[in-house]
Amino acid sequence: MAELALTILLLAVAGYAVLRWIRTRATAMAALLSHGETVTGTIVMAERVRRSRTHKACRVRYAFTARDGAEYEREIEVLPKEFARYSEGQAVEVVYDLSNPESSMLKSAVQDARDARRNIHAQN
Repeated sequence: MAELALTILLLAVAGYAVLRWIRTRATAMAALLSHGETVTGTIVMAERVRRSRTHKACRVRYAFTARDGAEYEREIEVLPKEFARYSEGQAVEVVYDLSNPESSMLKSAVQDARDARRNIHAQN
């Protein structure tokens, strides 16, 4: 009985953590969509990393300079079909939140989210 209670507690805590992470990411993307600033950044790393025997992650790290002159970097995972778009040294457009420059995303991802939001509103 104690094992069942512990399992339920662990699942509840894990579920809460996942929901909180989703909410944080959704809030950050909403800020980028509504008032993000676009700047030119640079791909500083693009690599495939083995996660397991059957799965490789495609990671891209980009850097950009905010309006105030501060430099920022962010590492993200991209879909394997998108990975070929990126190479080290390549210029890319980055959207960042003026009030929180550590919150940023490649402009292509922000545009995908903007298009998805537009499609949802068009269907309603």
